Amino acid sequence: MSPMETNKKKNRLVAQELKGIRILLVAPSLAIMGGQAVQADLLYRNLKREGVAVGFLPINPIPWGPLKYLTRIKYVRTLIVSIFYVASLLINVRKYDIIHIFSASYFSFILAQTPALLVSKLYGKQALLNYRSGEAEDHLTRSGQFVFTILKLANRIVVPSAYLVDVFARFGLTASSIFNISDFKPPDNRGRREVKPNIIVPRNLEPLYDN
Repeated sequence: MSPMETNKKKNRLVAQELKGIRILLVAPSLAIMGGQAVQADLLYRNLKREGVAVGFLPINPIPWGPLKYLTRIKYVRTLIVSIFYVASLLINVRKYDIIHIFSASYFSFILAQTPALLVSKLYGKQALLNYRSGEAEDHLTRSGQFVFTILKLANRIVVPSAYLVDVFARFGLTASSIFNISDFKPPDNRGRREVKPNIIVPRNLEPLYDN
């Protein structure tokens, strides 16, 4: 069985288990291009394709009306987008059973993930925190007790690597490792006369990532 066929089979099994369960993904939209946005988009499209009741709530909503133009002003943008984001959470979280929250670290954690976890707890929903920052150790060390109080609101913490599982364990938190999603669709090379070898590094060239 090819990797694509294996992946499809797993997706069908997951879809069967999730039948009747409503899932809301809270993550950056593709307007903020990055690993979180790409993974959230892949997860959303795969779940949708398998018939799972899934919704998507961006942490970076586009304000309506004239307020949209105020987002061109640096600090005003943060304020307006945050108000729209929290309002969207209050309106939409109550409609779902599981809230799957993609998480970064530092200031983003306060602006995006903290409101999502608090609103999930307010409505008594199951919250899954998908923590995806390689700077977790520094974040947890510097942030004080506040961040631990918020993290404990999550019913489950998942991370994309064993490294992050170990980091959370050192701080007394249990996390599970789940691999990133891959799109197994092969690239379309039709029409190319010559394919030259290339080296692709899917990460920043930083010591932290040990490329």
